[in-house]
Amino acid sequence: MALEYDGEIVCEVNGQEVDVISFDETINTGRKAVKTMNRTGRARGSVNGVKTYDMKITAPAPAVGEFDWESMIDAQIVIYPVGNPTKRTTFVDSNTTSIGSRYQLEGEAVRDVSLYCLRRIKP
Repeated sequence: MALEYDGEIVCEVNGQEVDVISFDETINTGRKAVKTMNRTGRARGSVNGVKTYDMKITAPAPAVGEFDWESMIDAQIVIYPVGNPTKRTTFVDSNTTSIGSRYQLEGEAVRDVSLYCLRRIKP
C-alpha cells in the first residue's frame, strides 16, 4: 500500500480563513558554535540561544477584499491539512515584519508576507 502524504493546507488568521498559495516555516534553534583560538583551529563547544519562529506566506492579491497583512499584530495563525483537521499547528502572537508584492505576465498578483511568532504549538 502506498503512503499518503499531507497536501494542501487551510490557513486561519484569528479564526478567519485566508487563501494562501504557499506557507513556509523556519525554526531557528538559537544554538551556536563557540569559536575560540586554539591549536586545533576549530570550535570547541556550543551555547544554547533563543529559539525563534519565522514564517513566509505567499497569498493572492484579490481585486477587492484583500486581507490586511500590514496591521496584523499579535495574531493567532492556525494551519492544518485539508484532509486531516486534527493535525493543527498554531502560531501564537504572530506579527508581520515585511510585505512585498509580485506581478507577473501570466498568473495572479501575489503578496509575499514575512512574519514571526513568539510561540508555536504543535499537537
